[in-house]
Amino acid sequence: ADELAWIYTDGTNFTIRSDADSDAGAADDTDWHVWKITVKIGSATDAVEWFIDGTSQGKMDRKTDEWPVSFGMYAHTTNRPGLAWLHFSYS
Repeated sequence: ADELAWIYTDGTNFTIRSDADSDAGAADDTDWHVWKITVKIGSATDAVEWFIDGTSQGKMDRKTDEWPVSFGMYAHTTNRPGLAWLHFSYS
C-alpha cells in the first residue's frame, strides 16, 4: 500500500506497477539494464513514465497522496538482484 511504483518481472515481461495502475514493457531477460522512473506532480493521469536503457516503456497513472517516498529492492526465492549505482534527482 505504500509503493508509488515498482518494476518486476512475471517471467515474460518487465512491468511497472502501483496500487493505482500498471504497464507492461519489454520482454524479460538476464541482461544488466539502466532503469529510470520519472514521476510528474499535478495531474495523476499518465504521471509515471518508465525507461529501460533509455527507451520509454510507457506510462501509468500515479497514485495520489503517496509522498514522501523511499527506495527499496528485494528478490524472491533464488533470484539475486544486483545494484551497480543509484541516482535520485528532483526539481
